Amino acid sequence: CSVGDGSSFAIEILDVHEGIIFNLETSGVIGFTVAYGQPIRDPPYFDMVIEDSRFLMTPNERFSQYEENEISSIIDIITTFRCSDGMNIFRTFTIQLIDTNNHAPVFIPPPGHYHYVLDAPTPPGYHVTGCLSDLIARDVDLTTEKIIFEIEENPFFSITYSAEMSIDGSKEFKAIVTTKTFVRNFPQEMTLDIKATDVHGTPGQGVQTTNGQITITGNKNFVLPDEPVFSKTIYTGIYTTDLPINQVVLDELISLQHGYDDLVRFSIDGLVPLKFERAHYEGTIENNVLHLPPLLLSQGYEDSIVSADFVLNEYSEPYIQAFRADVQEGVVTVSMSALDQTVIDQNNFIYLQIEATATSGTATSVITLEIIKDDNVTPVFEKPIYTGSYEPGKELIIEQISFSQGYDGVDSLLFDGEHKTYFAASRNGPHVTIEVSNIPPELFNLGRIELSLQATKPRTVGATTTVIVTLPAVVPLKFERAHYEGKIENNVLHLPPLLLSQGYEDSIVSADFVLNEYSEPYIQAFRADVQEGVVTVSMSALDQTVIDQNNFIYLQIEATATSGTATSVITLEIIKDDNVTPVFEKPIYTGSYEPGKELIIEQISFSQGYDGVDSLLIDGVVPLKFERAHYEGTIENNVLHLPPLLLSQGYEDSIVSADFVLNEYSEPYIQAFTADVQEGVVTVSMSALDQTVIDQNNFIYLQIEATATSGTATSVITLEIIKDDNVTPVFEKPIYTGSYEPGKELIIEQISFSQGYDGVDSLLIDGGKLLRRLVIDVSYVREYKEDGCQRNKII
Repeated sequence: CSVGDGSSFAIEILDVHEGIIFNLETSGVIGFTVAYGQPIRDPPYFDMVIEDSRFLMTPNERFSQYEENEISSIIDIITTFRCSDGMNIFRTFTIQLIDTNNHAPVFIPPPGHYHYVLDAPTPPGYHVTGCLSDLIARDVDLTTEKIIFEIEENPFFSITYSAEMSIDGSKEFKAIVTTKTFVRNFPQEMTLDIKATDVHGTPGQGVQTTNGQITITGNKNFVLPDEPVFSKTIYTGIYTTDLPINQVVLDELISLQHGYDDLVRFSIDGLVPLKFERAHYEGTIENNVLHLPPLLLSQGYEDSIVSADFVLNEYSEPYIQAFRADVQEGVVTVSMSALDQTVIDQNNFIYLQIEATATSGTATSVITLEIIKDDNVTPVFEKPIYTGSYEPGKELIIEQISFSQGYDGVDSLLFDGEHKTYFAASRNGPHVTIEVSNIPPELFNLGRIELSLQATKPRTVGATTTVIVTLPAVVPLKFERAHYEGKIENNVLHLPPLLLSQGYEDSIVSADFVLNEYSEPYIQAFRADVQEGVVTVSMSALDQTVIDQNNFIYLQIEATATSGTATSVITLEIIKDDNVTPVFEKPIYTGSYEPGKELIIEQISFSQGYDGVDSLLIDGVVPLKFERAHYEGTIENNVLHLPPLLLSQGYEDSIVSADFVLNEYSEPYIQAFTADVQEGVVTVSMSALDQTVIDQNNFIYLQIEATATSGTATSVITLEIIKDDNVTPVFEKPIYTGSYEPGKELIIEQISFSQGYDGVDSLLIDGGKLLRRLVIDVSYVREYKEDGCQRNKII
């Protein structure tokens, strides 16, 4: 009997194939048996029949689940055919599956929303996931190599793929979520979006991405309390002896601006509360020996017996018995007996909460101890900063970047920074090679590029170093002259070439003419071409009307290169066979002005055609200007009260915009203000201010800048914040003016408070380099220099 030609058959099919795979002619076959070769685990995936002496093989309904169950892309099927003559023949069918990447990653378990509890405080690199709380994406496609995990931008957490934790053949890819920084407290719940994108080995196929979420909640059973902070360091009041009861009347309420909770207790028994000098201390444990400087009490320990002990909690329970604290005159010394080796092996950091007790109360502080291990696994760069320089068309010159340890197993080297896309890093043993693509010359103005190079390695915190690349110096583009002159005669241009003196080398330079109200009638007739720093201007024939109505043509040319722009002015005299048209002798006349004196200027004369001139008009641009240099308004109940700001000139026939100038004073609140301009009227609006801005300010100062084609105009806005408050000191006016004459007393308006002057303990004048500090005493005033030294002078 026979089945096809040959003893083995091979074919490639897509993993979504439908229809006949093999169609072979047979003779003398009465039956067959099928065996699937290794490592196929859950056959059958194909139907095989003999019809009309043809052996047919097609995918069955289970073939669509092949990638769910199997890992091999090659299927071997050994078929034994029974012949009518009693003999058997064997045929081997090999099917190569081509992956179409038709499955997206799936978070396990669906729907891919994971919940974790963060036991703050945690160090950088702390694993939020792991053990019983794995984050897994499953991708059944045959050629999927790994999963790229991404997490929504946030200040606390990062996510990476872990090849070590992912089991080969399981089609499950695990991610590790770690902390990016030290997290002291994490009282809030945070939900972040995550993504899983497959990386496969099939050319020509796209990637697939799945979205999920993680919710991280802080462990509310262990939260380091925030330190309470009073709103002021000193509170003042009046003690009265009026019967029937003596009392203290405070000028303002005593309150906490930070750190209040149900555990806070206020006392005013005359005792200074016990307090540590610092809320957090750090030390190390190396070779099972504690290295920790003494802990200092800053107050409340005098004339009192003070003791200290460690607070037992679920984290400190395994090792708290090894630590002891002794107190001597405000100095707390912590000692440690040898730790169990298991504690050292299972921890990188130890956290202790110490509580000191005295008659004046209790004080707490947190101690973080890093366990130093003989570790050559964590990657470490040899230097924290590497420097280099970049020249176009050449290789990057940079110091050799190397690891001092832990480079084996580093799975990624990534740059972070604004211009990271131009750089790539690769590793060869302990050494790192940096490749740079062409950096656009327009970035040379930056002077240098600073990048962070991050090395990641599973189950470690990774390593980070800084790379600083110096860029070539930028030479600004510049014309050799600011003004060129030429002429037009018989409708032909006569103008020498315009030369660029610098900034055009190694750059593509273009030039064009600036459109304005003067050049509009004729600008289309002119064209500029640039070759190696030489700008050639050409002209097509001018309309006769342009020639008749003009004696001079003025053009502003602008050249543009990667190093910037340069401008120059061209004056072209139109030569006419004409002694009737009036013509000035020169295109430009200059002069000077002194207040109270006559204008000094060159003699302006006609060269022809002055007879019959009936008018001489001087035209110029009317500058943009506010009606007032200073506007005042108020903010009451977080609502702005400010009349419209009026532009007095320069806004007509122009599009006008207005915005506020950012400076060190306006930075906290400038985003709350917007300005709209309609027909010379500027309307300022305000969104609700943050309460902190209102509490910390009595006045808000804004500099507004309006812009039009005629230029810019500025004005200052002063907004008084009206508070329901007669305690806060408030000046009657936001601005006071005066005059100074050498040898005479200062003449200035009376400066007065409208409220809250009682209790004012200092008046400081701030004026840059002229800064002086005036200290008010009961009977006289001393003047201090900037260095704080008292001068022997009474003023």
